[in-house]
Amino acid sequence: MTLLLTIAVAALQDETWHESKSARYRVRGESSQKLCEEVARHLEWAQTVYRSLLPYATEGIDFPPARISLFGTREKLREWSVGVKPDDPLMKYTYLHYEFRDPRNRVVAYDLPRGVMMASLTHEAFHHYFRSLINDPPSWLNEGIAEMLEASTIGEGGRLEIRLNYAWVDFWQEAVRGKDGGAVVKRSDPVTVRNLLAFSKEEWRRRGSAAYASSWGLVMFLNRDPNYRGLLERALKALRPDATHDENLEAVRTIAFDGVDLDRLERDFAKFMDGLQIPGKETFMEGVGLYRQKKYKEAREKIVKAIEKEKGRGIYHYYEGLCRYRLG
Repeated sequence: MTLLLTIAVAALQDETWHESKSARYRVRGESSQKLCEEVARHLEWAQTVYRSLLPYATEGIDFPPARISLFGTREKLREWSVGVKPDDPLMKYTYLHYEFRDPRNRVVAYDLPRGVMMASLTHEAFHHYFRSLINDPPSWLNEGIAEMLEASTIGEGGRLEIRLNYAWVDFWQEAVRGKDGGAVVKRSDPVTVRNLLAFSKEEWRRRGSAAYASSWGLVMFLNRDPNYRGLLERALKALRPDATHDENLEAVRTIAFDGVDLDRLERDFAKFMDGLQIPGKETFMEGVGLYRQKKYKEAREKIVKAIEKEKGRGIYHYYEGLCRYRLG
C-alpha cells in the first residue's frame, strides 16, 4: 500500500551507499552494489510494462530519472521517513510524491527478501511513472493497476504474466462475501463499482482494504472480460495530466462509463470476483479444519497437497509449519 507524503526528509548519507544508474532509474542502497544493479534491471523491465499498459504518448517528455533509495533495515527507513508511524509493522516502502514530474519524487524501501522487494518496488515505481504522466489519477485506477502489477511475474521472453493477487481474492470472498476461509474474520462492507467511480481520495483511503480489493478486482475484471475490456483503456484515455483527482474521476464517469449499464456491470463484477479460484485453497481449508480439530498429522498431509498446487502462497507454508511444530 502506498503512503503519499509531502514532508521534509533528512538527507541520505552518501558515503555509506552504493549506486547503480540505468537509462531511467538511479538506484542507491546500503546493502550492496549487486542489489542496486539487480533492482535497476528489474525496474527497467517494469517500465516497459508500464508503457505498454498506459495509452499515452511519451515522446518528447523529459522525465527526470526515477530515484530509488534502499535502506538496510526498516528502522533506518523509519528514521528517514519523518511522519510515518514508528509502530506500523507493515511499513516496508514509501512513495514520496510532490508535484507533476517533480525531481524530488522517489521510492524508498528497505532490504527485504527479493521476491517481496521486487513486487513492492514494481508497485511503487508504477505510481511514480503513472503520476509523471497524470498528476492526480483516480485512486481506483492508480492502486488497482499497481496491485495487479505487484502480483504479476516475468514470464518467458520477459513478458508480463498477470497472476491473481491472492490477498485481495481472500479479502473479497471472506470479509466482503462472508465465505469461511479461516484467514479473515472481520466482516467488511463491499466497495462497489459505483463507489469507486464516486469516492474522493479521502473516502477511498478511509475504506482501506475493501477499497484496495475492489480496485484490484475491477482492473482485473476489465482486463479479462471481453464484454468490458475496452472500458479500462477508455478510462485511462479520459484522464488529463493537470486535472485534480475529482476532475479526473468525473471525466472517467462521464466519458469512459457513459452509457454503461452499471447495474449489469455490478452483477458481472461480483460474479467474477466470487468465481476466482486460488489453486489448492479447497484442500488447504480442509487441512485448516483438521488443524482446528487438533488432527495435526492429517492436517499437514492436506496442506502439503495444497502447497504442491500453489507453492507461492505464504499462508499454506505458515500452516504447514504450525502442523510440524505441533507434531514436534
